[in-house]
Amino acid sequence: MKTVFRIVLFLLLSIPAFSVDREILYSVTSNGLGIFTVNYQSSQAGKVKVSIYDAKKNLVFSEVIANVNSFSRPYNFNGLPAGEYTLYIESTSGKYEEKIAYQGNKERGMLRFFKLPAA
Repeated sequence: MKTVFRIVLFLLLSIPAFSVDREILYSVTSNGLGIFTVNYQSSQAGKVKVSIYDAKKNLVFSEVIANVNSFSRPYNFNGLPAGEYTLYIESTSGKYEEKIAYQGNKERGMLRFFKLPAA
């Protein structure tokens, strides 16, 4: 009986270690000159993967940023063909996607903020 109690107690105490961070805030901004900046903030430090795909689902760029709870990274689209791109942000709390319409030299600045809802 003591063994069962210890196992249950261990499992209950382990739950916070497996919790998912629901306090994620990110924004995607454009300077109007082909550079999009991703600002990311989380209440927990961890690994974040940023991937950019073109309209045909071809990977254009990918990077992993390790052990961070916030970052600001510019992504330069100059030299890429105008079109729609998808930006994916993957972290321990899930996978988020943002559509980016890159218009080449005709691009206008944009500013969007996202706060992910609590589950």
